[in-house]
Amino acid sequence: MPVFNRFDGAQPTLVKYLQAAGYYTGIIGKWHLGSDPTGFDRWTILPGQGVYHNPDFLEAAGRRKSTAT
Repeated sequence: MPVFNRFDGAQPTLVKYLQAAGYYTGIIGKWHLGSDPTGFDRWTILPGQGVYHNPDFLEAAGRRKSTAT
């Protein structure tokens, strides 16, 4: 039985420590943690499992349609 817990983005994470040390952080791809990514300067993730042909992406600014052909 799957467990559908949401990741608590308020807790300290490695990426937040890297960002505090001056690194530019980002993630692109799948994010199966049930919440928006935190601690990243830029993120682009696939909703749910994602589709493989012209997928939609989720970003901090909202949903974006793939421009790949």
